[in-house]
Amino acid sequence: MNSKAHQQDQERKMTSVFERYLTLWVALCIAGGIALGRIAPGLARTLDGMAIHVNGAPVVSIPIAVAFFS
Repeated sequence: MNSKAHQQDQERKMTSVFERYLTLWVALCIAGGIALGRIAPGLARTLDGMAIHVNGAPVVSIPIAVAFFS
């Protein structure tokens, strides 16, 4: 096996652990968000308030945009 193919194979193995458990990570984030909303509803309202509104409707959530692009 040449070195380039070996390197690609190694990179694929590194991401497979994350990919294999991606559904679990998403489920944990959803459950954590629901729990946080119930435990600290004021925080949830504050985060909801950090949005760009157009015609009274939220269009872009700033906290989600920051998390997405960081």
